[in-house]
Amino acid sequence: MNDRLRVKNMSFYAFHGDDKSEQQLGQRYEVDVDMAVDTELAARNDDLHDAVNYKSVFHLVEKIVVAGKRYNLIESLAADIAGAILRQYPVPEVRVAVRKLKPPINGILDYVEVSLCRRKTLNN
Repeated sequence: MNDRLRVKNMSFYAFHGDDKSEQQLGQRYEVDVDMAVDTELAARNDDLHDAVNYKSVFHLVEKIVVAGKRYNLIESLAADIAGAILRQYPVPEVRVAVRKLKPPINGILDYVEVSLCRRKTLNN
């Protein structure tokens, strides 16, 4: 499957991290989702019911990042986002990137990012 649906640079304020100051003050996170999709039917019918609704994807990610549990690691956050997408949508593969824009590092850097790829199995 060569078709992709990407939702890029979703931005959320949340309270994740192992550092106590991160948990108390919070910070902005960015998330990218890249899904393998079959767009043939949706393109032919021009009907949202035949497509993966990217608005719904955004709200699912928002719910996990903002209203879900607190995570110590962005690796765990990214894995939970990927798992939820695989369970909820007819996609065989999803790539998720989570960026922490102000990590508690005494140094100069743009951000810290974890990127992972998960595929649908018999369990999800």
